[in-house]
Amino acid sequence: MAKKIWISWVLLVMLGALVPLLLQRSFVPSADAMRGALYLSIALLPVHGLWLWRLRTRGAWAPSGPWLTYGPVKRWAMGVLVFCAAVLWIDLAITLPSLYTRLWGVPSQQATQVQPHRSSAKHSCRHQLKIEGIRFPLFEFCIDAEQLAQWPAQPLPATVLLRRSALGMEVLGLRLVRPAPPPADDPEPGNPQAAAALQPPLPTPSLQGAP
Repeated sequence: MAKKIWISWVLLVMLGALVPLLLQRSFVPSADAMRGALYLSIALLPVHGLWLWRLRTRGAWAPSGPWLTYGPVKRWAMGVLVFCAAVLWIDLAITLPSLYTRLWGVPSQQATQVQPHRSSAKHSCRHQLKIEGIRFPLFEFCIDAEQLAQWPAQPLPATVLLRRSALGMEVLGLRLVRPAPPPADDPEPGNPQAAAALQPPLPTPSLQGAP
């Protein structure tokens, strides 16, 4: 019983670390953090395989369900490569760096451009803003349908509000940069030299989970 409780806690911690990713997708890990997490997850594959083998030889774990109909190669591929590599990579590359950034990150700003983007998702974050310079596929900045309908087709300059660390950056919100209206006595309406006015910041909306 003690072994089963310990195994359950290990699985609970690994799978529980995925919850922040499902609830919030405002973090973008650095390339070094993703690369290091990938190397570490691959290096731990033999450890995970040996752990499963020892549990099975001691009778503490046994495959069940469709596993019984699979061959030995497919069993190990599903049990080690898919579960350990994917889940552990997400934990190390996203969850832990995001917690580190939230606790010890430094506030920062970045000038960029944003434009609306309609996602193919049916139930979560269907209307988004694409932020230039962020290409992480699990990142989402959600807006509602009303904001999307009022948005111009062309990209707009913006200042992105960040919390940054060596492991990545968390997007806190953004300020749109719009040209200030020209004075009433300005002989050249729409003068490009007009000063830019920072609009109130758009806070990060509630980011929902993956479909």
